[in-house]
Amino acid sequence: MLDLVIFSKDRACQLDLLLRSLERQFVEWRRTQVTVIYTFSDPDFAAGYAATRMAHPDVAYICERDSHASFRDLTLSRIGAHEHVMFLVDDDVFKDEFTVESPEYRTFAATPEIACLSLRMAPHMEYCYAYDRSMARPEFEAGNVWDWTTAEYDWNYPMSLDGHVFRTEELRPLLAEAAFHNPNSLEAALAARPLANPKMICFSEAKIVNLPVNRVQETALNRHGGIAATWLNEQFLAGQRLSETTVRGTATRGPHEELPLRWEPWDPPLRSAEGSPRSSSRIVVMLVDEVLAAPRLLADYLTIVEDAAKLVLYAPDGDPDRLSPALEALAAEVGLDQPESPQVEVLVVPSDEGEASLRSVAHALVTDRADAVPLQSLPRFGSDALAALAEALRRPSHAPTPPGTRPTEPDLPAPIPSIVAHRPPGWDWFVEDLRRYRGMPGGEQARDEDLNPQLNDRTPGNPYDQHYFFQDVWAARRVAEARPERHVDVGSRIDFVGFLTALTQVVFVDIRELTAEVEGLSSVVGSVLAMPFESRSLESVSCLHVAEHIGLGRYGDPLDPEGTVKAIAELQRVVAPGGRVLFSGPVGRERTCFNAHRIHDPRRVPVLFDELELIEFSGVDDAGAFRRFRALEELAESTYACGMYVFQRPAG
Repeated sequence: MLDLVIFSKDRACQLDLLLRSLERQFVEWRRTQVTVIYTFSDPDFAAGYAATRMAHPDVAYICERDSHASFRDLTLSRIGAHEHVMFLVDDDVFKDEFTVESPEYRTFAATPEIACLSLRMAPHMEYCYAYDRSMARPEFEAGNVWDWTTAEYDWNYPMSLDGHVFRTEELRPLLAEAAFHNPNSLEAALAARPLANPKMICFSEAKIVNLPVNRVQETALNRHGGIAATWLNEQFLAGQRLSETTVRGTATRGPHEELPLRWEPWDPPLRSAEGSPRSSSRIVVMLVDEVLAAPRLLADYLTIVEDAAKLVLYAPDGDPDRLSPALEALAAEVGLDQPESPQVEVLVVPSDEGEASLRSVAHALVTDRADAVPLQSLPRFGSDALAALAEALRRPSHAPTPPGTRPTEPDLPAPIPSIVAHRPPGWDWFVEDLRRYRGMPGGEQARDEDLNPQLNDRTPGNPYDQHYFFQDVWAARRVAEARPERHVDVGSRIDFVGFLTALTQVVFVDIRELTAEVEGLSSVVGSVLAMPFESRSLESVSCLHVAEHIGLGRYGDPLDPEGTVKAIAELQRVVAPGGRVLFSGPVGRERTCFNAHRIHDPRRVPVLFDELELIEFSGVDDAGAFRRFRALEELAESTYACGMYVFQRPAG
C-alpha cells in the first residue's frame, strides 16, 4: 500500500500532535509502514521523544544518533516495501480524513502522467506563506487535476515532503542518485530534479496543513512563527500537549498556516510533579546485566517513572542461581525491597522466548548501551533522558501561553509570570506600543501590574468558523422571514438563541438549564430525545449542529448508534401542521467520526424527516463557501460540509 516516512528534529511535542492526528484521520494507517526518523540536540529533547515513543508505540522509530548509517541510507532503507511512498515533517498535521480508497487516490494511482497526489493543496488556495504573497490558482481539469509545470509558487512544487504521495518506482531512482544529509537538503535535491510527469492532483479540501511554528535547522531559513521548540518541549513534558482542535475543520488559505495553538492536558508516561502515579498499564524493561553493573540507572528510573508501572528486569539466557543473590543486593541498594516500591518482575528465560513475549507487551526499554541490545524495536531512553525528565519535573509548570523575554529596560513592564524564557511573536510591537502609550497624556495609568499582553490579534483577516457563522445568519433570516409568535430552539449555540429574542419570543431547550435572564427568552431543561412538548404543537423549531453528536458519548450522553435518527424523529414529532423546523449538521461522505460527530449523506436527511416536506437546502462546502438553494447532490461527496434544511409539515 504505502510507505510513510516522517522526519523530526527537536519537535517531540509537534510530532505527538502529528501522530495523534494521523491515528485519527488516516483510515489505513495501521496497514501502512509508518516510520519516524528523528534526532535531537540535547537531553531535554531526548526526553520529549521518549515520552512520544511511549505514547505512540505502534509506529517504527529510528533515532539517527543510535545508528551508524547516514540519514540518506536510513531514508532509503524505509522506502520500497510498498507501491507508493509519502513523506511528512513533524510540523504537519492531518486536519481531515484521508483514505487510500478515495477517488483522488485511485485517479493518481491509475494515471501515469500524474506525478503525485497532494494532501496539502486544495483548489481554493491563493496564498503562499513562504513568500507571503498571493498566488494564482491554476486551471483545473476534471477531478482537481492541474498542470504543475505552468503553475506558480506552491502550485508549481510537486516534490514537497509535506504530504505528497509518489510512486515508489519513480521516486526511488531519484533518491538513489541524489546527495542529501537532512530533510531540507533532500527536498532541495528533489526540487532540482523533479519528476517528469506534468500533472498533479489534490482533494477538494486539503487533508493536512503545515503549522510553521518554528525553525529547528539552518539549512533553509524558512519563514516561521517564532515559538521556540524548547518552550514547547517544556510544556509537553509538564503535562500540556497541542490539541487537534487547533486545525480540525479549518479551511486554510495555503499549505502553510499560522494558527493560534490550542492546548489540552495529558498524562505523559512519567511520574507527575506532585509524585502521584499515572496510568498503571505501562510495562518497562531494563536489562539485568546492565543494572547490576550500573545500579544508578535503575535508581534514576525509579525516581521518575510512575510507581504503578510494571518493571521487568530481563535476563536473557541468564542463570537464576547466580543472579538471585546479586538481585537481592540490588533491590536493597535502590529500595525495591520497600512495601511502596513499584511492581517488579525478573524474567530469566531463553532469549528467543523472552524476545517474543516482551516485544508484544512492553512499552519501553531503559538502557545506556549504544550497541545492539535485545528488544531493539522498543522505544529506548537512557541516563541523559532520565536526567532531563527529572529536571522537567522539578521545574514549575507554566500555562501554555506564547513564550517571551523579560525586558530589562527601566521603562518596560516587570516580568510577567505567564511568559517564560523566549521572545514571543508580537512582543516587540507590544513593547513599542507600551512606550508610546506611556508617553501620551494619561498613559502613565498603564501600570506594570495591570499589563495583559494580547499578541495574537493583529491578523490580516477576521477569523470565523464557516459552519457556525453562515448557519446562524441563515437560520436567523429564516426566522425573521416567518416571524413566528414563538420559536423553540433545541441545543444550538447560545449566542444565536439570544439574538433571536430581537425577533420573537424564544424557548431554549437543553439538558443544562440556561440561567441568563434576557427579555423574551425562557429556558427549559429537556433532551432532543424527549422534548417536553405535545406532538404537533410547535410552529417554529430549530436544531443546529446538534443531532450529529447524539449517542456518541462526547457530552456524557448514553451511547446509541441510532442517536441522530432518534433525535430527528423527536424533532419531527413536535412540528405542528404548517410549522417548520430548521435543521443543520455535517454532510458529505457518510461515516461516524467517533466520538466527535456523524456525517450524513445530505440526501439521507430528508428521508429521515419522512413526515415533512423539504422546502430549502442550503449549505457550506468544503472550501468554506456558503450558497443558498443547493442541490442535495452538490455536497454528497464532501468531506465535511454543512447542510442547512428547512422542513415543513403539510397543513392538511
